[in-house]
Amino acid sequence: LSSKQPPVDRHVLQLLSTCHRCLASRALTGLGIFYVIVSLVPGSIAPLLRLAGFVVDKERGRRYLDACAVEGNRPRAPLAALVLSLFHLDMQPDVERAGQLLTSVLERHPASGLPLWAASVLAWRHGCIQDAVFLVQRALNACAG
Repeated sequence: LSSKQPPVDRHVLQLLSTCHRCLASRALTGLGIFYVIVSLVPGSIAPLLRLAGFVVDKERGRRYLDACAVEGNRPRAPLAALVLSLFHLDMQPDVERAGQLLTSVLERHPASGLPLWAASVLAWRHGCIQDAVFLVQRALNACAG
């Protein structure tokens, strides 16, 4: 018997790589959203969550979402970037980072309603009311089909 392994087909390797990327994307996005949401609970409830075994770690959630969003070819990257941009608009204000994330999503998905809506919130925060109204109208048109 030969101890040599049979050669692996490059299509199998490509499929495994795709599956790994998809699984990693799901895990990073899901855990990131989970940690961010759990961090939103009132301080009086947080000890109960910790007692039940939940980890309240907003920064860990941000890091997971960022890891997925940065690699734009991951299947869940647009969702991670959208949630992270809203995180940077409300929870940990970083308007520049929120703008970068929304721009990257809108470059890939220019007619997607949620990123257009989030971009309108960003424009509104900057005081660009005309742009905000235009983006909301585009978002509504995108939702209407």
